[in-house]
Amino acid sequence: MNDDKLSRYFSKTKYFLIPCFHLGILYLVYELLVLGSYIPRVAIFHFKQWDAYWYSSIAEKGYQFSATKLSNTAFFPLFPYIWKTLWKITGAGVEGICLYNVIIFFTGMLILKETFTFSWSYFLLFVSIPSCMFMYVPYSEATFFFFSSLMLAGLKTNNIKMLIAGLFFASFTRPSAAFFIPAIIGMEVLAFKNLRVFLKNIFIYSITPLIAILLTFFFQYKVTGVWLAFFKDSWKREIQLPEFPLTSWGGLKILWLDGLGLFFGVLATVILIILLFRKLKGLLDLENIKAEVFSLIYVMMAVVTIFLFGGKDVNGGTSLSSLNRFLMATPYFTVVLYFLSHHIKLDFKAYIIYLAVAALVFFLLNLQGTDYSEYTRQDKFFHGVLMFGFMLLFLSVSQRYKGRFVAMLYIINVFIQVIILCQFASGKWIG
Repeated sequence: MNDDKLSRYFSKTKYFLIPCFHLGILYLVYELLVLGSYIPRVAIFHFKQWDAYWYSSIAEKGYQFSATKLSNTAFFPLFPYIWKTLWKITGAGVEGICLYNVIIFFTGMLILKETFTFSWSYFLLFVSIPSCMFMYVPYSEATFFFFSSLMLAGLKTNNIKMLIAGLFFASFTRPSAAFFIPAIIGMEVLAFKNLRVFLKNIFIYSITPLIAILLTFFFQYKVTGVWLAFFKDSWKREIQLPEFPLTSWGGLKILWLDGLGLFFGVLATVILIILLFRKLKGLLDLENIKAEVFSLIYVMMAVVTIFLFGGKDVNGGTSLSSLNRFLMATPYFTVVLYFLSHHIKLDFKAYIIYLAVAALVFFLLNLQGTDYSEYTRQDKFFHGVLMFGFMLLFLSVSQRYKGRFVAMLYIINVFIQVIILCQFASGKWIG
């Protein structure tokens, strides 16, 4: 085999070997932490926790509605019926669906890598985001990640078929698809050039998730006999104004992660305001970064939705519960990180904006919420420093530093990803 063929061979095998390398690092770190008695050893069937129980119930028994107690009509159908199909074909339960999630997650990230042409080191950084632990458990995040990646690739490359397919199947997977329509409108407003194209794009792109959502409601109706069962079950979805300061379930171990999600949501909002200002001044053409703009709006919408529907904590304050999952375990967050590291000039003004957003986030957070009484002042200080440190670490991966800090953040991410995955398997709330 000559050098040219050998080079092409190794170039192709990277698409398999590097994801396997990451899984190997995860397993090595897991064994090290178990050996040091920092975490317990867990079995894969322990991953059937929280929402995984509801997805499993749909896969096993189909949709069942109850107006007086929690029921599985709160969940969209694509992922649990994929689980059901795999169950029938392979006979594998939790193991089979976890393997499916791992494969489809890495496939989605590889689509993003090819589309946005970031390096393998950034690929490893993006798959190591702590909240990406949800890609390894029986949740719908990996399926949503894959089809959303397909949609972003279609948007970036002007491939309408890929864009529509991604929009439709992502919208058939999670209620988060409701974010798509305001994100589409906002994206087209910022990229506006021609009224006819503007109206055409909004109609075509918006009708696709709307059809998928209506089909979900119709599918649930055919199974349960209850029209709009999604809205009539006992899950609380009451819209209410946010109450400050904000908090989260599960104590500081989760608040710092949800707080990190809040930081990026607020930062995305600030960046969108700057882009809009520069667009109005005629200083910027956003046509070539529509996928990035869409992702920024999605990340912003995740925070807005939590503010309006997060519910109030018993000790006061709107809960950020699950924000880290809804925001950071998505390809939209990956694209936002790519945009921040590859397209935002990290100068003095940028540092001032980042630090101002970080200070605002700390001011908005409440360290006295549910399950916080067990924490000492030193614990609170530690987790506050941890959150602030992560905010700065994510800035350090800017290409201004030529990737010098990417490996360090990757290793830190891996340790945290393994720790919170084990906490999840132990029945603790992560998101």
